[in-house]
Amino acid sequence: MKKVNISQVDTVFADGSYPIEFLLYYENRMSSDNIRQALNRLSHDFWPFFGEFDGTAICFRKYVEQDFFDEGTVKGKFDPEKTDTEIFAEFKQNLPHEIENLFFLKVIQYQNGSVLIPRLNHMAGDGYSYFNFLAILAASARDPEFNYNPPVHHRTVLKDFEFKASLLNRSAKKGRFQIMTEIIPRILVKQMVRGLSKNHNLKVSYNDILCAMILQKLSVLKKDFIHGEFNLTMPIDVRSYIKEYGPGFVGNALLFHDIPLKQEHVMETGPEQLAVRIRESMPDITKDNYLEFIKKLEQTIDRGDFNKLIPYDPDHDFLVTNLSRLPASKLDFGAGRPDFIFMLTLDLNGAGILADKENFIIKLSY
Repeated sequence: MKKVNISQVDTVFADGSYPIEFLLYYENRMSSDNIRQALNRLSHDFWPFFGEFDGTAICFRKYVEQDFFDEGTVKGKFDPEKTDTEIFAEFKQNLPHEIENLFFLKVIQYQNGSVLIPRLNHMAGDGYSYFNFLAILAASARDPEFNYNPPVHHRTVLKDFEFKASLLNRSAKKGRFQIMTEIIPRILVKQMVRGLSKNHNLKVSYNDILCAMILQKLSVLKKDFIHGEFNLTMPIDVRSYIKEYGPGFVGNALLFHDIPLKQEHVMETGPEQLAVRIRESMPDITKDNYLEFIKKLEQTIDRGDFNKLIPYDPDHDFLVTNLSRLPASKLDFGAGRPDFIFMLTLDLNGAGILADKENFIIKLSY
């Protein structure tokens, strides 16, 4: 039977935590026939998404449509003007969490359009893998002859690894939280980056500025929660730094970088100075450094300390994920690009960075 061992980073999500879910709304109602046919075709090359986790490896599983796809009809209209909290509460439950499949696609037909909710178990792949697959799925739905570069499934490319521990069954720290949206003009961030680069001779990124602004906002919203020191956790995609992880790699090519901060420093420092602090704390991404990160994960696994095998601790830390390069223009399944995108991958004390042409769109959960 065809199978592939999960990687050291994959184990962080081996209990099914933090699935990647987005809601895509299209005003032009679409037929799902081409999508279903495309799923069937792609299930061969992207077989781990449609496979089964046996506790050590992802094993090949024959594609059966009803296991990975469902469609429903609602006698009403989709309302993108609802509050973030209302949309999250309504649609987060649309895919039952007892579904054991690594990938599932829900289509909901409304009177005023179609909603797609693709969900990927994070163990099967990261955000890059998720959107790369969706872009290929969309192109294949439009054109059955669409050619694409086959994905690479060798997950333990830098260091062999076999997960031999018992299936993780951590108790998820799920609590109720509020969601809010912050709109930050791109031009404002651009001006701040230019000013810092000139005054500090330091190449500060848009992400540094946005993380600083998010931290200051959350520190006000959660001032009773933050006291003393806490970590800013940033998942870093290593594909552009380490050649063994190229654009075709499917899996979790992630490094979780923690930046220790102090409450008073965050609340009393301007966003520009805080961005400099973040930039100066960023690691060099090299093969050797990433190997060290992988080895530390192995040591945590060997100790059986699974409660620390997590991307971040929502009781003490903030997680910021940058999704501003989300390929919205490539998510055209035949009805044009999505007219509304909502991030369902949210948890306590986190933020997701999205973007359009004029603004950065920050989704805060607190």
